[in-house]
Amino acid sequence: MYANTANNSIDKFDPKYTTINTNAPEGQFLVTYENNKFTFTNRESSNVAFNGSYGLKTVKDAKGNVIKDVYAVANGTYYSTPDTIKIVSAMPESKYDGYKNFDQKKFELTDSIYTMSFLPKVDGKEGLDRVYVAENHDTDHMLTLTTDKGDATKFSLIKFEGEKDTVYVSTGKYITADGKLVDDKAVAIAYSIYNDDNADYVNYNGSATKEYFYCSWNYKVNEKPLEQNAQRYILKDKGNDNYQMIAITMNKELYGETLPNTFNNVKEGKAYGAFQAPKVSKESNIYKVTDNDIINISVIGAPMYRTVEAAPFDTIRIYKEGSKNVALYAQSADQKIVSGSNFLAMGHNADVNTDVTKFSLFVDTAYVRGGTNKPQYMLAIEPDTIHGKYDCGVPSHDLHDSGKIDTVYGKYMITMIDSIPAWGNKHNNPYYWEENVYPRLGFVNAKHYGDALVILNDNGIQTAKDTIDLKDNSNKFGVYAFRIVNDDTKAFIIETAYSRKADGSFTTGWIKWLNGVPVVIPNGEKDKAEIFSLEATSNDPVANESINGAATFSVATRDGAVVISGAEGKTVVITNVLGQTVANTVITSSEATIAVPAGVVVVAVEGEGAVKAIVK
Repeated sequence: MYANTANNSIDKFDPKYTTINTNAPEGQFLVTYENNKFTFTNRESSNVAFNGSYGLKTVKDAKGNVIKDVYAVANGTYYSTPDTIKIVSAMPESKYDGYKNFDQKKFELTDSIYTMSFLPKVDGKEGLDRVYVAENHDTDHMLTLTTDKGDATKFSLIKFEGEKDTVYVSTGKYITADGKLVDDKAVAIAYSIYNDDNADYVNYNGSATKEYFYCSWNYKVNEKPLEQNAQRYILKDKGNDNYQMIAITMNKELYGETLPNTFNNVKEGKAYGAFQAPKVSKESNIYKVTDNDIINISVIGAPMYRTVEAAPFDTIRIYKEGSKNVALYAQSADQKIVSGSNFLAMGHNADVNTDVTKFSLFVDTAYVRGGTNKPQYMLAIEPDTIHGKYDCGVPSHDLHDSGKIDTVYGKYMITMIDSIPAWGNKHNNPYYWEENVYPRLGFVNAKHYGDALVILNDNGIQTAKDTIDLKDNSNKFGVYAFRIVNDDTKAFIIETAYSRKADGSFTTGWIKWLNGVPVVIPNGEKDKAEIFSLEATSNDPVANESINGAATFSVATRDGAVVISGAEGKTVVITNVLGQTVANTVITSSEATIAVPAGVVVVAVEGEGAVKAIVK
């Protein structure tokens, strides 16, 4: 038997419906016995069978032996013959039995993209080659079918885990193998599916003349609320990455009443491959049309994101794929802007009048742990690395150098979206580009320690939003992932955050070289993102157009002080990383010791260059 959710009944198992799984909730029942009658409640639909004066009677074979687990159905005192049923114990292993539950902690969704395909059957047997799902941009973005895997669309999934976003079927209580009485609950997680290349959701067109699944160009990831626009699906797990893809509508209202989220109330139908007219269509009865209703959703095996071998604490060049002399660099900006004095720029070394070797960026790790397939990095210029210290336990000893980098100070690259309001409503906002549409990127004073990147504001005041949490690999400002677009060359597009949402999370963005300026574009314009490559370099990561010349003086440090030699008779100004002056004096000897706070300081001598130093 199984639950026929098409008409809210219990049907006999029909062998031709080969996708019915008796080891899943659709073919399982909670059996209860009360007042001399048995009740069978299906674990998928919650429909009830034998809910009257029905009972069960043991059945014997020709020799008079009781047949194990086989019973005749009784209606009052009459026992049907020859109709019998076999009842076998099927203790649930998990509340998710029968339904796919992707594990976020294993990066099955956040770091993975998938192909979807059907395995056609002829007379119940696998026949043709696998047929892949592809978006056809010439036919209203309909999901069509192709035998060429290279033409298959790459899909991503979003998991819904809220109470109102999940199908729950509760049938009552049952006794476990160890004798405990527990609640029986089957749980089916809902997902949305979208084209990973253009962020278009997979929705269903149910008009009379156009009945098919398609990628909705009106509804894109991060641009509108998922609750309103994303068609949701339950994936009935058939093993080996094979599923029935059931379209659902949550919290359906009937006569003004919100019904519980059971299959009877939310399911709309299942996807199947219609091969006579090559398209992905829908069948309302999820137990019929079984020849082509098994869809395979397989992760694409090649890495999605590029790993930077130079990280952490080394330098790289990021250049335009196919044009090695066109690269990203830090460009000096108008000093009247806030939050730093360098924008991210891109250009040819001949055009920006500097040696191509100066196009160097310091690469630091943001999130590379836990086997993630989406390693994230931070980029900076003018870095200073500080080793950690430890107490050896001897009171008379100073703290010892751990030999490991504990903190990095520098100018870190970040999307300048939070600097836009600081400019106010004045025209020509320097943090926007192309008529105030796309935010620019720039370099701001910051420090990285532990799982935090802390923006060091010019005024020295820190707020909660100035600390960027690096404990996960979600997109955020100041953090970058290199999404591979060519498996052979490892060319990539750069993924980051585009904007901040009301709940504090971030929408996805991509870096584009737009009319000479790198900007961040929204996820819906991903196909316009610039394609880059990278290489390690030994050059210093500094800002072009503001490279200091060689200094004739020298600076040494000791605990709580700097020692300056070769600057006699000159004025020395010492500032901290916030730009605040901590000392301003005239040197009167060949070697002068000046007390300053611990940390990174910049020593500037009259008529000379500037030198950074780390004071313990």
